[in-house]
Amino acid sequence: NEAAEQELAAALKDLAQALPDVVRARILELEKAHGHRRAWVWAEIGRSQLALALGYLHRLAELTAQPLAAGSAGELGDRYATAGWEADATALAALACSTGVEHEEPIGAAVRALYLPWLEVSAFSLQQLQKAAPESLRPHLSPVEAAKGRVLLFADGLRYDLAQKLTESLRSQDLKVEMDWDWAPFPGVTPTAKPYVSPIAPLLAGGVTGEDFALTIAGTTKQLTPDRFRALLAEQGVQVLEGLAGGDPQGKAWTEAGTLDKRGHHEGWKLAKVVAQEIEDLASRVRGLLAAGWSEVLLVTDHGWLLLPGGFPKIELSKYLVELRWGRCAAMKEGATTYLPMVPWHWNPMVSMASPPGVGCFKAGLEYAHGGISLQELVVPRMVIRAAGAASQARLATIKWVGLRCRVTVEGASSELKVDLRTRPADPGTSKVEGGAARELAVDGTVSLPVSDPSEEGTAVVVVLLAPDGRVVHSLTTVIGEQT
Repeated sequence: NEAAEQELAAALKDLAQALPDVVRARILELEKAHGHRRAWVWAEIGRSQLALALGYLHRLAELTAQPLAAGSAGELGDRYATAGWEADATALAALACSTGVEHEEPIGAAVRALYLPWLEVSAFSLQQLQKAAPESLRPHLSPVEAAKGRVLLFADGLRYDLAQKLTESLRSQDLKVEMDWDWAPFPGVTPTAKPYVSPIAPLLAGGVTGEDFALTIAGTTKQLTPDRFRALLAEQGVQVLEGLAGGDPQGKAWTEAGTLDKRGHHEGWKLAKVVAQEIEDLASRVRGLLAAGWSEVLLVTDHGWLLLPGGFPKIELSKYLVELRWGRCAAMKEGATTYLPMVPWHWNPMVSMASPPGVGCFKAGLEYAHGGISLQELVVPRMVIRAAGAASQARLATIKWVGLRCRVTVEGASSELKVDLRTRPADPGTSKVEGGAARELAVDGTVSLPVSDPSEEGTAVVVVLLAPDGRVVHSLTTVIGEQT
């Protein structure tokens, strides 16, 4: 097996400079010779990582045989959102097989040889369509709104392929997920695109580009800072939930989770190794919010990204022509001209942004970048997640304390549901009910929850409605012994 892995490593390295059709033919040959090794015990114990990666490379060769193309930007976006994203997911899966330094060059060379030409041509297609119809890349979904019972979950850099994987994870956990796609506001960088998917977007303006495409508060000269962002949310009656806080599910809220973009900028292509954990962390946060009693989680993001081992092709752009330059976008100085694709800034069309052709980059050596014109950067998900099943329709209706006994009424109840009093909603070990266990509902949808310890009077707790599998489907806060 070790000799076969070494042989496969040499063969994959040789693909670095080969033409795409040659690479595909060679990958097929290697799959026939080495694919069977994935069924060996060596693969189970992590000693056949190149053979494992070869399975993804074989699939990537199929997916990238034809670049994405269409007659309009909207049609191209639909094609990417329907199936094109799978090529990105497969490239990441192949790279994630690099568990040792000896895997990095062979896998990286093969991924780059297959993936880069496909990325380039697909990006060129979108850029030509944008040039012919500049307005076609503007966002088309309704503005994001806060609402009672809804928590807005912002995940920085949740690319569309990862949103698809997150959807699979959530649905496997009996959650209902609806997903749509939109164009990110240009350029797809956080200071421009994050405010757009927040409920305070109508309160903001573009003005001049300033530092890092930052916005201002409309009607003022105040730049939008993180503190002012939170303050504006609070003024709109939107709770800002820090960390894993659950908040008051009877109100409306904003919270943030995930470190995809941060890790991508720091780790380059090695982000591929941690995307599975990032997806699971997001899924856990969604479950926690629903368990805290929120009716729905509206998950939004600011932009996608490009990732390529070995870095992107370098594109020259004189620093004397630009006010501000990132890897995949640059704000041009007034009156400056260039042959590069030009797009107006979403927040101020008088400010022109230059974008590199294809998947080129204004900065050398970057393996992770965003802000340009490509499907991977601009097609972003919007997801609505709710609890599924009959239990999700049941709701806590009334809570009344008589001494240390809590009487609860549930609407839409079924007999298999239970109710508990806890200090932490998802932790049954924090139950304050006598005996430390949840109580079943009576046929009329009521339940009585006794607290045996008088010293607990005045303690803040959460009344939780539990599905048969123990999931929290609704919750309300109360105080033990509270007189109403």
